[in-house]
Amino acid sequence: MKILQDILKQATVSPDKHQGAKFKVVDTMTTYWQGINYNNVNAKIFDASTLLASFSKASSSLNSFAREVEYGNLLPLAQSIWVEVVDSELPAHLGVALSYREKTAQAAEWAKQYGINSPFAWVCQARPFIKKRYQQTLPLKWEWIEYIDEKGESVSSILQPADIPQYMDRALATELKSVEFIHHHLCAFIANLGLYAVDLINRDQVSVTERPGACYRYHVLENKTNVFPAGFSWTRCVD
Repeated sequence: MKILQDILKQATVSPDKHQGAKFKVVDTMTTYWQGINYNNVNAKIFDASTLLASFSKASSSLNSFAREVEYGNLLPLAQSIWVEVVDSELPAHLGVALSYREKTAQAAEWAKQYGINSPFAWVCQARPFIKKRYQQTLPLKWEWIEYIDEKGESVSSILQPADIPQYMDRALATELKSVEFIHHHLCAFIANLGLYAVDLINRDQVSVTERPGACYRYHVLENKTNVFPAGFSWTRCVD
């Protein structure tokens, strides 16, 4: 998974290269990537490339994304999940890190501030990423928060600005200037593609086959029905 590998590479850069320096150099970019990598250490990893076509048909167009898919079961497959999509027609790879946490009093209080009063059991944070060819991975400026009840059904969701370093924000402004007007729709699309994959797995509409890796459990989605594009085979493992 190229985006995940890029995150791992950036997270392992030492922020303090000057041994014996009087002042400790704090590299906010490295700290940022390390924080993301920390959530992915034990992530379940899925290649959802073959689900893109069916999800695009189920969802509205990217330039005005509004969720039209009703998810049946968004319960966590693991505390952290990495979903990545590669498609020959896309100008960039897409990736989303899904982090689940159980409901707390603080989470409930925060939800009420946004008018969410329905009971929920889980909060899922979906962070979208893109990577253009021959360039570094970029985190997008919006993230999706999904509230899920005990049965796995969606209670409510929020699209909010992501907390990213100022330097990264400037890089994004340059990189994504041509699509700035649909940026938040793009983030919503990528985040919901990840949730779509989780829902299909939970409802046994796709099977999951484990492939051994050195540090990560690598899973490949395999179709059980003819609803999705068929004829794909993955033999790659995570390095």
